[in-house]
This record gives sequence, C-alpha cells and structure tokens, in this order.
Amino acid sequence: MVSETTPIFPFRRAGSSFLVGDETVGVRLRRQLHQAGLEIIEGQSLGAVEGPGCVLQDNLVLADEAVQTLIGQLRGLTVGQSLQWSVEASLMRTVLYEAPAKVVRLPVWLLGAGIFAHPVPEPVASQLQVTSLFDVHVTFPPQVFGLSEVRVPALSQFALAIERWPDVLNASTLIARELAAKLYGFFSKFLPAAFLRWAVRAPRLIRYFNRVGRRCRIHPSAVLEACIIGDDVEIGPHAYLRAAVIGSGTVIREGSNLHGVIIGPKSYILRCDMTNAYVGARSMVATSVFLNSVLGNECFIGGGTGFADYVSAHRDIDLRLPGGLESSEQRFLGSGVGDNCFIGAGLVFGPGEAIPSGSKVLNASLISRVPPEFDQVFAVSRGSVTRIPASFVNPVKGTA
Repeated sequence: MVSETTPIFPFRRAGSSFLVGDETVGVRLRRQLHQAGLEIIEGQSLGAVEGPGCVLQDNLVLADEAVQTLIGQLRGLTVGQSLQWSVEASLMRTVLYEAPAKVVRLPVWLLGAGIFAHPVPEPVASQLQVTSLFDVHVTFPPQVFGLSEVRVPALSQFALAIERWPDVLNASTLIARELAAKLYGFFSKFLPAAFLRWAVRAPRLIRYFNRVGRRCRIHPSAVLEACIIGDDVEIGPHAYLRAAVIGSGTVIREGSNLHGVIIGPKSYILRCDMTNAYVGARSMVATSVFLNSVLGNECFIGGGTGFADYVSAHRDIDLRLPGGLESSEQRFLGSGVGDNCFIGAGLVFGPGEAIPSGSKVLNASLISRVPPEFDQVFAVSRGSVTRIPASFVNPVKGTA
C-alpha cells in the first residue's frame, strides 16, 4: 500500500485522512484488506513483489464487494501478468441524469509473480463493472431544475480515489447507498426492481436495519432507517435519519432530517435539513439547511448561512481551485469548507466554492450595537443602526 500525501484543496491533508464515521478512509481500507486475508506492506513506494499481489494508494474508497472482486482477480493472475483498474464513474454520482459516460483510471494495480511494482510494465486495463441493483427516482420541479428522470442508483460495487474535495462528497453518498444495497442485494437477484424500489421506501421494513453503538440516547420519536450510529450519540425528538453514518459522541438535535450523510465524531448538529453532505469531527452546524457540501474538522457554520448548489444555466458546477476553474462534472454541488473554519451567520456562498482551512468569514452587515433607549425607531443600513422619527411608522393622530 502506497501512502498518498498530496493535500486535497481547500484542506491541508490527504484524502486518506477524511473520516468515515469513527475511522478514516485509510484505516477503513486497511481494515477491509486485512479482513479479506491480505498481508499489507506499506511505504511511499514499493520494490519487488515476490508473489501475486496488488499495489494501491490509501486514498481509495472501495465497496466491500469491490475488495472481493480484487481478491478474485488476484487469484486468476498468471506469472508476469499485470492489470490496472479503471471504472465507469457516472453511476457513482450523487444523482443520475442525462450525462455522458466517463471511464476513470484508478491507482490500483494487480501484479502477477515476478513483477516489480515500480515501474509497472504496460498493465492491461481491467474495468471494474459497476451496475445499479435498483434505482430510486427523485422528483425535482422541472421549471426550476430543468431535469427529468433523475434517479439515485443503489450500488454494491464501487471504487473511488479521493483526489478533489467533491470526491469526499461522492465517497459519502456511495458509502451511504451501500448500506441500502447490502440490505436488498440478496433479494435483487430474484425480485423485480419495482418491488425493491417500494421496499427501500417502506419505513416499517428498513428501520430494522440499523447498527447502533453503546450508551446512545435516542428519543423514542426519532426515526432511523439503514443507519450506522457510533457510541455515546444523542439524537433528539422527531429527528429522521436515513442512510446516515454518525460518529461517536455526536449530538443531533430535535427535528433534524439527515439523508445520505456522514458526520464525524463529537460534532453538534442543530435542527437542520441535511442531504448528501459530509461533516468532519468536532464541528458545529447551526444553519437550518446544509446540502451537497463538505465541512472539515473543528468548524462552525452560523445560523442562516447557505451554500447554493445549482446554477440556472442547467450545467455542471465549476470548481474554483488554485489553478483556476475546473468542471466538477456534477449538476448539484455546494461548497467545500476546510478545517478550523469559522463561517458567520447570514452568508450565502455560490456553487463550487472552496473555503481554505483556517478561514474566518464574517458578515459585516450584522448589527453590532443597538442604542440602549426605550421606544425608539431604528433603520439599519450596512450593519449600522440609525435612529429615525417615530412618525415614519406611527402616523400622527388626526392626519389622513
């Protein structure tokens, strides 16, 4: 296993360090490979491989089924043979709509006996087959979004390298969707897709498939469906969590709606509608809506702050990166907020914005002082308060 140390802007850290519940991407990958019976040799680069093996980077997010596919291909290799993985990535987006297919090369090489890991001599391309077990259709107002036949595919097979911050968001939704795929993967072999679409929406059925840690305080009125909950988590009344991974020690306040999200340990979520989002460790979200966005570790998001995630031109969102604009190849994408950021109240960020780690973004229009005088009338302009005559709002008696 090769350690990938390239920082993911707007963060100062590599993709392997992002949390998935209580474990990082790198730790998750190592656990999957260890459970599959592979011996792991780590370093910045690798020398000779004495027997059949694989070389892969630790910034990979693999489905459990993809790990089994890797094992099966390793067993089928002959001496001197090498393969490099690629994957058709369009199915791994948050939502699926009319978009061209795109094959992406992955940092995964499978090596036969006697092959040197660096350099790999002309590996044969091997495309990982990603298919949807069933699709859940999503309805958008066509007059606003200009999309039809939008659907979310349930995947049990995927592989993604975290190289840009939107990949963190994609990894979150893939892991969340894998929860549903594992529930219904067995039945997909002999039941029609229409039944599976109904089953995945049936609360009485899906709520029985949760993994809840120790010493959790979950209010009886809260609804959990296909969720993984860590230890010492508190979930308030009337909260609704679906396909969510919640780290240990996190607090979810009453009335929150969380769909397809990953939240790191010891975070605090006030009443919030959160869909397809990633929140790091020890962060606080005080705003009421957080969609299609990434939030790093030890951050604060003030109330009333929003992250726009769609452009009216009906096109993919552009990313603002240090090297210039790049297409995200995603139609719905909010902002990426780095670590140790403070985002003040009442701010709105455009789609695809990246806020670097350590940033403090404050709202200069907030009112800082109100004169301590009773029964006055004030007007507000650019954060300052000005006294105005009471007759402006209270007409003088006897006038028309």
